[in-house]
Amino acid sequence: MFSVIALNITSILAQFGQYGLGTTLIPIALKVRNASAESIGITSSALWFGMLIGLLIAGQLTRIWGYRATLILGVSLSALSFIVMPMMDWQLWAIPAALIGFGLGLRWIALETWLYRIIPAQARGRTIGIHESLLATAAFLGPLMMVTMDSIKPDAFWIAAGVMLCGFIPLQFAHSIPAHTMEEMSETGSAITTNVKFNISKTLQYWLGFGAVVAGLGGYVEGSLLAFTPVYTADIGLSAADAAWLLTIFQIGAMAFQFPVGWIADHHGLPKTTKICAVIALASLVSAIVFNTQLSALTIITFMLGGSIASTLSLGLIWAVHDNTGTTITNRVKQVSVTYTALSAIGPLITGFIINSSSSSTLFWQQLILVLVLIGFVQLRKRID
Repeated sequence: MFSVIALNITSILAQFGQYGLGTTLIPIALKVRNASAESIGITSSALWFGMLIGLLIAGQLTRIWGYRATLILGVSLSALSFIVMPMMDWQLWAIPAALIGFGLGLRWIALETWLYRIIPAQARGRTIGIHESLLATAAFLGPLMMVTMDSIKPDAFWIAAGVMLCGFIPLQFAHSIPAHTMEEMSETGSAITTNVKFNISKTLQYWLGFGAVVAGLGGYVEGSLLAFTPVYTADIGLSAADAAWLLTIFQIGAMAFQFPVGWIADHHGLPKTTKICAVIALASLVSAIVFNTQLSALTIITFMLGGSIASTLSLGLIWAVHDNTGTTITNRVKQVSVTYTALSAIGPLITGFIINSSSSSTLFWQQLILVLVLIGFVQLRKRID
């Protein structure tokens, strides 16, 4: 029990910095330093690409070093990056941003695998639900703090680092366990042997699974909105504090939607729930285009967008565990998380180049197209396996 509590506290403190401030402080700080949309897109994408690399190698690192050491490495790298970032020329921020994301990827796999393995089987659903809600809370506390802080000063960066490093205190009370069992080593060996027989059609089918596509398209939109909301708000005359407020509301929406979306998926199925979320996102984006300069309207719109778009990752994970067991769940969770992270990285990159060659008013139009693609995909898919 103490280990579960300790790991949850460590996770919250790390999430506050790595994700809550990593995805919001950096674009806001870049905008107030007069960085171009292209530069903001590249730097924001660097965080997600770093996370992708962390996700891909975290499993191997945990087998070599164990969960605790991998987790400490990930959080330490992110904290150090936050410390040095405000001292650097902002044009080089993509480097520490990538390291923040890399550390997040290591922490995500090491901590959550450790946590879920020590939870009794009969309590996993409830504990995972609580853990994800706590992570969502930490995610919106980051931008909320920035509402009252000056993004030009290094204070927010150093607070992020300090809060994350405080997570090492409760970590001392978490009981260590081996990072793998003999059964898992055998399964890994079988997977490697199977992967030697490379088949393009099977590989394509694997990465186009229902949950992976839903989470990936949602990640593209989410990454773009998080990166360029500060650019858009500045261009319509709102302040950096207003941008931080809207990003906070986005994360509050993400937290508020998690349980209702899970409940609807349990009772009405995954395709129908995905359509509902996509339609809410579509209506929100159309509203954002119509009421594009009103902060009060944008607040409500951002809440709905945060809930409907962030829910796509949860829907992807629900698909991953739907009627599956053992290594199938492991493979599908990896499939969803990697696709989500990869498209979350590509989103800001492409969006930034388009905005740089046009204007920030295209932000919502671009994401509208992605949501229409998501609706079309769900309509065309006859099955979710």
